[in-house]
Amino acid sequence: VLGGFEGLAGKAGAAGISAFGGNEAEIIQNYEKLAKVARGAGVSMADLGDVTATLINRGVESKDLVSTVESLVKQGKDGAVEFKSMATMLDASSGALGRFKMGQTDRISSAGGLTQMARTFGKKSSEEATNAVEDLARDLGGKADVIQALTGGQVTGAKIVGGKVQRTLGGGVEVGEAGTNRAQLRNINELLPEIIAGAIKSGNAGKIMGEGGMFTGNSTSIIAPLVQAATLGIKKNNEGRWEVSGNKNESDMFGGAAVKAILDQFSNATLDAGESAKAFDNVMKCNIFC
Repeated sequence: VLGGFEGLAGKAGAAGISAFGGNEAEIIQNYEKLAKVARGAGVSMADLGDVTATLINRGVESKDLVSTVESLVKQGKDGAVEFKSMATMLDASSGALGRFKMGQTDRISSAGGLTQMARTFGKKSSEEATNAVEDLARDLGGKADVIQALTGGQVTGAKIVGGKVQRTLGGGVEVGEAGTNRAQLRNINELLPEIIAGAIKSGNAGKIMGEGGMFTGNSTSIIAPLVQAATLGIKKNNEGRWEVSGNKNESDMFGGAAVKAILDQFSNATLDAGESAKAFDNVMKCNIFC
């Protein structure tokens, strides 16, 4: 069945299709739309195939494939990690977010957005940016008590765990999903604004990052700009994108709301009307899907 598509995009298209994997019927019904996105954005069919295969293997449903690919293309245009690097990076970064309560499409978009943030704000390669996402997930899961304490939690008692006395906390930000005993963590896009805002409110802004704090090592490349957004505030630039303000008096948003806005900007990227029109024009100039 796939052989019928080979003539549509030549050898590059065939290479891309062979990399799709997954359910053949699911891919074919979206192939033309996906190929239009690729052609319009200047993405190779082979790279499209690699990324789409990753999305399918990660459980993204057929109905969400086109919108998810469009989001990743937009992330690649706006950020510092190119679309062609997404396949390898997404497999690792989205896997790192597997413990968080999120739908697969949301998880993929968030993984891509966080990777773009890490690469944009200091990491020298896509691989390092991916490591930052993995370390962020590790810190959130491994420092739940520290996070709760530094965001306003108070000691309410103690219990014996594994033969050792462990204090119990009340209040503060709980990273675990209710009723799961922290086996599952809450949505990362909800947690990060709450954690940063909670630490600032509790007078622990200086303990958000660094030795003895909540986030260390690679994860700080993601957390640092979010802390700046919360404390300095953010404003829209001439291109309509949020950026950290150099003057608090000119800022439009602070705290957790600013953190959420930056996260959404990197993760929930969509092609705007102008870009969609331009992409369509690019497609119509060719003779493949006209």
